[in-house]
Amino acid sequence: METERDLAGRLIEVAPMVMRVVRAYMRANRASDLSTPQFRALNFIRRHQGASLSQVAEHLGLSPAGASRLVDALVSRGYIARQVSATDRRYVMLDLLPLGADVLAETRQRAEAGIAALLVGVPADDRRGIARALETLRVIFAEAPVDEETVRATIAADAATGEHSLETLERR
Repeated sequence: METERDLAGRLIEVAPMVMRVVRAYMRANRASDLSTPQFRALNFIRRHQGASLSQVAEHLGLSPAGASRLVDALVSRGYIARQVSATDRRYVMLDLLPLGADVLAETRQRAEAGIAALLVGVPADDRRGIARALETLRVIFAEAPVDEETVRATIAADAATGEHSLETLERR
């Protein structure tokens, strides 16, 4: 029986390989008028409707000016809408428009078809096991903290109490 630490080590080893392939298929199938950073921005905005320009900049590792130029291009193509907050005129909210959602959906469908071809030889029992494991991971990681400050606080609390990080998070 593998320990949680063993599984964590295997996940850290395998996840980058999986994501490298997923990214390659997504990039290869994106609309030809989108750069990789623009495509990443669209995906981020899809997942975070109403995201701010600074959140997009942080996600992409761009300066606010660079993110603003990138967003301008996406707005001009009709992929996203830029809206000033009614409560704070300095805050710009970004929302995915139907055309942007269509571009992402088409890209995803083509990428899924390519990745599915890689899985053709996987036996049915293994596919079922992978599906169960992926669902378990989805549930775990959907709730896991991703901001550095919270992660550091969780690690510090775990060290102080000797408890597992999920127990620490559940008390918060």
